[in-house]
Amino acid sequence: MSPAATIILLDDTGDNDDVITLLAHTYKGRNVEVRAFTSDNQAKDYVASHSNEIVGYIQEPHREKSREGGPVDGVAFFNDVIDVLTPSAKTLFYCMAGDSGLGDHRLFTSGDDRIRFRSKTLPWRELEPDLIWLIEPLKSPDQSSESSETATLIELVQVPWSHIRAYLTSHPDYLHRMPPRRFEELIAEIYREHGWLVELTSRTRDGGYDIFAVRRNIPTDLRILIEAKRWRPDRPVGVGIIRSLYSVRLSHPASQVVLATSSHVSSDAKREFARVVPWELDFLERDAILSWCKQSSAVSIDGDP
Repeated sequence: MSPAATIILLDDTGDNDDVITLLAHTYKGRNVEVRAFTSDNQAKDYVASHSNEIVGYIQEPHREKSREGGPVDGVAFFNDVIDVLTPSAKTLFYCMAGDSGLGDHRLFTSGDDRIRFRSKTLPWRELEPDLIWLIEPLKSPDQSSESSETATLIELVQVPWSHIRAYLTSHPDYLHRMPPRRFEELIAEIYREHGWLVELTSRTRDGGYDIFAVRRNIPTDLRILIEAKRWRPDRPVGVGIIRSLYSVRLSHPASQVVLATSSHVSSDAKREFARVVPWELDFLERDAILSWCKQSSAVSIDGDP
């Protein structure tokens, strides 16, 4: 009889006996099969041919034996394999307390209801509720939330932006797949690195912009409003968005408004832009953002000395 559900265990250390024993105990009588892999490539091949059976993954994010090594391997597998081939599957990340891999994954995937994070320092018995969660159907957005008890088990680690830049340099497609708030933070960091003081607006605001930036100058400060659009690369920003953004500048005390996008601005929108004084409206498009990831000085921001 074929399994009703398959769980993928991915840990290249190969020291999984305790985990497999716990899985066998937890899933006993549930018609759940567990497949353990120490190679990302082998796991990917299996997922590609059995995607309709897989409901969950357990990942050690730091692949010590991988060719490149480092916690970004777990990020890459989630974005390139799990999210593409089995988008409805859940993932449980587990690693040592203090491991930067935990912070990396939270940075790239924060707010995703398909993901939980646990420390290897926890007794494995305490993971049983999470193993049951892996095989349960996804809840609707208004139903899913982590308890305060769960939140206390998540260690937040600040990940240097150099890690993000390196990851986006080798995985440029992730620019349009990262959570929208993370994209806003990325744009804010570009301006911050160029000497601007930046502030992200509240997620619930309705002011027509996401980021406020100011540069102390003489005789007057420069103030700009930035709207961030994390769109697919094949979805250009059109004229309507540009007109709306420019109207924001007319109603706020700002020198300039900027449209930052993971896509590009359409030719019609750029023609619309050409009718405006160039200083009042500017664009920061996908190629320029990725150039910053490769070398921060490659991005020129209006107002730079």
